[in-house]
Amino acid sequence: MAARLLVVLVLGDHRPHQRNLVGVPADELLTLQAQRPSARLPIVLRPNLIVGPGQAEQILQGTPTWHPFFQNAYRGGGFALGAGYMWHLSAFNSLDVRGSYSIAQYKRDADLQEMHRQHPMIAIWDDHEFASNANAIGSQNHTEGSEGTWTARVAAALQAYYEWMPVRVVDATDLRKNNRSFACGDLVDLLMLEERVVARSPQLPGNIGNTDLFTQTGAFTDPAREMLGDDEQSWLATQLRASTARWKFIGQGVMFAPLKLQPASNADGGGRFVNPDQWDGYQPARDRVYDVLKGDLSTPAVDNVVLLTGDAHSSWAADLSQDPNNADPSTGGYDPDTGAGSRAVEFVATSITSQMIIDTGGLAESLLKQINPHFKYIDLTRHGYLLVDADATRVVGEWWYVDTVTATSSGESFGAAFQVEDGARHLTAAGQTSPRAGPPALAPA
Repeated sequence: MAARLLVVLVLGDHRPHQRNLVGVPADELLTLQAQRPSARLPIVLRPNLIVGPGQAEQILQGTPTWHPFFQNAYRGGGFALGAGYMWHLSAFNSLDVRGSYSIAQYKRDADLQEMHRQHPMIAIWDDHEFASNANAIGSQNHTEGSEGTWTARVAAALQAYYEWMPVRVVDATDLRKNNRSFACGDLVDLLMLEERVVARSPQLPGNIGNTDLFTQTGAFTDPAREMLGDDEQSWLATQLRASTARWKFIGQGVMFAPLKLQPASNADGGGRFVNPDQWDGYQPARDRVYDVLKGDLSTPAVDNVVLLTGDAHSSWAADLSQDPNNADPSTGGYDPDTGAGSRAVEFVATSITSQMIIDTGGLAESLLKQINPHFKYIDLTRHGYLLVDADATRVVGEWWYVDTVTATSSGESFGAAFQVEDGARHLTAAGQTSPRAGPPALAPA
């Protein structure tokens, strides 16, 4: 049985801190913080580490897993947002998962412990808490029978997750449900999505040769395919439409922006897409989200929406358009020079240590931006964190990179910053933001 303890300390100008035995829910802390207006809400996105059976020993030997986050990311308050998997497991039953050597060593990381002590954390799971490319009924990495049932595997993973992670159980009658909302005063409403084991339809194989590449044809266009499901889709629509906050943040696991290897407008077939696990593989479900953003005769459009995304092990900044290779906004397209036709923006955070691809010296990034003009920034190789700074006039996303992931170091470098201004719905280049003056002190030792 897991024990949970919440102690909130508000001492003069000190901010609330959390002390936890196993995990502390973050939402009470955010409610208290929202009572003190702040123009700065730093968010560190997806500070995850893949920890498998062969990697856990590295933590004992001093690999600086969370050191870059805790030492560098504090910018005067805020909270940590984890929009990706926190560990990588291959156990199949409750005893294996709950007693996993990997999780136990991961949670012994000194900087991770300090992060939990100092910062509220809002986290969602992704696929590797269960198995690669998990969906509601299975995974490409799960063999029914010889590895038990998918239902039992998910139940074991969720039991371990809620025992180890500082988050509340959303629905005790259905542990798979994890969508929830947080209000940060009247500045930000944060909506967290569950995109794996509640309603997600199985990923489809590619339909171009013997590859994962695909076009939006055949089964990919089936409107019955789900990412969120009816209940969560309805909840998301209601939350977005009812929000009175200046900004609506959506924390979620997989890239929403289209990613292609061959460009084409929707009228010309839409081009060739890369990853069927992303929203590209669920275009009818993505269109339902766009319908909410655009509004209709009975419901107004929803503006000032920022998607905060993990999973990709790399850095991306995107304008969000349903037809980004159509340069005519009057026909539903997108103008990459002005941003006209964009409905929202997306910041995708890199990983702290998890690898993406080999370094191509910027060639891959350059090619992808030519094919996908809605991407304003791509970095496929560097590790670090994303700092999100919001006030009433704009939201800025800053990518910061650490100098090494193989030794303890406080060295970091600024990568890039992009912002969306109030009412603009598209990104422009920005500079570094300034830390809040006179921030509340960190918790005492």
